[in-house]
Amino acid sequence: MVVCLLGIIFNGAVIFTIYRNIHRRISAPTYLILSIAVSDFLSCAIPVPLSIARHFQNEWPFGLAGCQAHAFMIFLLALVSITLSVAISVGNYLREAARKYQLDLEIAKKSNFSKLAQNEALRALVTKILF
Repeated sequence: MVVCLLGIIFNGAVIFTIYRNIHRRISAPTYLILSIAVSDFLSCAIPVPLSIARHFQNEWPFGLAGCQAHAFMIFLLALVSITLSVAISVGNYLREAARKYQLDLEIAKKSNFSKLAQNEALRALVTKILF
C-alpha cells in the first residue's frame, strides 16, 4: 500500500513538473519519461488498489468483467512501461555510439585516413549496434 501511494505521489510529481514546463521545447526523451510516468501513475492508481481490495475481502468483489479488465490493465501498463524503458535505453545507446563514431571520424580525418578507412569505421559502428 505504501508503494502504491509513493508511486502515485512521485509519478504525479513528474507529470506535474513536465506539465508546468510544457511551454519550453520538450525533447523526445522527455516525452518518453512522461509516458512512463503516466503509465506507472495509472498502474498505481487503478489496478493496485483493486488488488489491495481483493486481499482485504478474501475474494474478488468486482465480478468477471472487473477481473478481466484488471488483468488487461496490469498487462497493458506493464508492457507500455517496459517498451518505453527499452526505447529510452536504445536512444541513449545510439546517442553514445554516434558520439563515439564522431570522435573516431574526427581522429580519422586528422590522421588523413582515406575515405575507405572512414567507411570501414562506419561499417564497424553499424555492426556493433546491430550485433
